Amino acid sequence: MLEKCRQDIMTEVEAQMKPRIDTMDQQLKFLMNNMVGTHLFSQGVLAGTPQSDSPLCDQPHTRSSCHLVDTYPVATIKTPTRCSLAVCLDGKSIVVAKGMAHPTTDETLVNRQPLFHNCVRVWVDDVIEGREQFNLPMPYQQYVTIVDVIGNFVQWPMHLVTLDESLPKQNKKLTDQSGDLSATGTQPPLVDDDVLQHLGDNCKYLVNALKSFPSDKDYIELGLNEEIFHHRNTSSIFVMMKDIKDLMLMNWLDVSIIQVFILFLNRLCNKFKVRSIGYVCPTQICNSMLKRNATNVISYFIHVMEQNKDKQFILAPYHQESHWLLLVICMRSKSVCFLDPLPSDRDIGEIKASINLAFRSVPTNGRIKNIDWKPCKCPIQPGDYECGYYVMRYMFDIVTKYSSIDDLDKAFESDSPYSINDINEIREQWAKYFFSECV
Repeated sequence: MLEKCRQDIMTEVEAQMKPRIDTMDQQLKFLMNNMVGTHLFSQGVLAGTPQSDSPLCDQPHTRSSCHLVDTYPVATIKTPTRCSLAVCLDGKSIVVAKGMAHPTTDETLVNRQPLFHNCVRVWVDDVIEGREQFNLPMPYQQYVTIVDVIGNFVQWPMHLVTLDESLPKQNKKLTDQSGDLSATGTQPPLVDDDVLQHLGDNCKYLVNALKSFPSDKDYIELGLNEEIFHHRNTSSIFVMMKDIKDLMLMNWLDVSIIQVFILFLNRLCNKFKVRSIGYVCPTQICNSMLKRNATNVISYFIHVMEQNKDKQFILAPYHQESHWLLLVICMRSKSVCFLDPLPSDRDIGEIKASINLAFRSVPTNGRIKNIDWKPCKCPIQPGDYECGYYVMRYMFDIVTKYSSIDDLDKAFESDSPYSINDINEIREQWAKYFFSECV
């Protein structure tokens, strides 16, 4: 009997350890295939060039007349830079995700591990639809597939990272390190004069102020307020210059614009002593995060609900399939109102199940039998790109008009589109806050 128990324990331990051992084995193979100065290189290839007995992919090296391998572009960046991330499939490079490449040094760590040779530290924030289950180019720890690493820092081989060409290119070498703006140049205008003249005063001030920034500054970093967003998964919000340009041009909005607007709304609540509103960080509940790890999303919702148990509403901007909508968690009535600026038969079952489970996990005075989900009448966007602006306007109206009512599903009287003045007011409020508090 004792021997059988021992054997059962050993079998269970081996089963639990096998995935970790397999991952460590893959790591070791990658490291051995890419170590500097330990290979017999083919003629004309210098030590330090990424090589492998079974190449990860055809690596696009460009050689000068002296046969020196040019530096990978991602190795020269000085600031976090948007990028595409690829894996190798049948000898071809296939883009599987989008993210942010970060500058690296010899001391850079990723999840407390040193960088492998010719790898870079990247933040993965979105996966290409249909490629969620592709294997990572170099899996490690508990991560194996692309979807496993959404919302995390990971290592990525440099030759499979492509910088986003839509962003200003990094200066590889500054001619003057004194800080004189003339050495690096200044930002080109975010918008041309024709667009500028139609912007509101606060938007104009912001656009003109940003022209004084160095040309190699692609983003503005803000501290992420844990008391507002209720997590420590990252300490910063990176507002890219391109994101601000999109706001000025009325293009589709990135999550950083929504996050900054939540900061503004929180300040507005404090100013007018509105105590009934709480917020969810949109990066922590987006559909790609749900697909990666629904358990973490549920745990986050539970934490937010516990922290905001005395609030009337918790505003949760939700992103799914390139579309923004607003979920309003009603704590007192144990219900959820959802405001969709472009109503359709879209499936929100994953986020619905997560919030329902969170509601049932938060301690209450009585048992929760059913969580009522209420589609709300609300202004509907006229085009296919305004969803982010409408979600910000919904939140603004709730904070300024409806923060004390009980029945939010009847608050918005019409589904007629917002006027251009309504949307411009939101852009002006955003620009005024960002100019005064963040620039």
